[in-house]
Amino acid sequence: MDLSYFETVNDDGDISYIRPETKSRDALERVISLNKPLSVVDKFVALYLTGAQWDWLKAYQSYLVELEAVNAHNANLPVIDEDEEGNDVLAEPKAIPVEPVRPELLTVEEFKSNNAELFNSYNKKHGCVIAGQRISLNKDNADGLVSIKTAYDLTGKALFPTNFIADTQSGTVNIPLNDYDEYVDFAMSFLIARGEFFK
Repeated sequence: MDLSYFETVNDDGDISYIRPETKSRDALERVISLNKPLSVVDKFVALYLTGAQWDWLKAYQSYLVELEAVNAHNANLPVIDEDEEGNDVLAEPKAIPVEPVRPELLTVEEFKSNNAELFNSYNKKHGCVIAGQRISLNKDNADGLVSIKTAYDLTGKALFPTNFIADTQSGTVNIPLNDYDEYVDFAMSFLIARGEFFK
């Protein structure tokens, strides 16, 4: 079993196993739910993945101890009784413990791709950059763009210039739209990005 992933080697060549900082699944889900910046979420994903490996190592070490005890027991079954003919009755052999399966070593992006449902709400809130601003790909922004189109249909060019108040991860931002063409470019970019998100 290759355990080099876990090894720390000092200047003298001595190997030790020192668990680094890690995060739990609950901690990862908490920072996602709080809509923390992407850099923070990615760091927590990396620390969670590291923790999953170290949790496995702990389970694997416990498995080895249990396996050794079971093999020792089974190799020399104790006498627990004597049958009617005077023969020794041995204890039943213990079942071999199940070896824990090591989690696959994943990158942050591989984990996020494999667990897309965990990040759906976050990714929608985090959004994408359109017209130089990172805006959310949520229903409120979609409805806001529809409202501008409705107002344009009623008022025509008199509507512009106007501001689109867009939801972002950290609040709202005003996006100036000087004319209908700018609105169309912005709305199309938003709709394409939102469509990609929901594929």
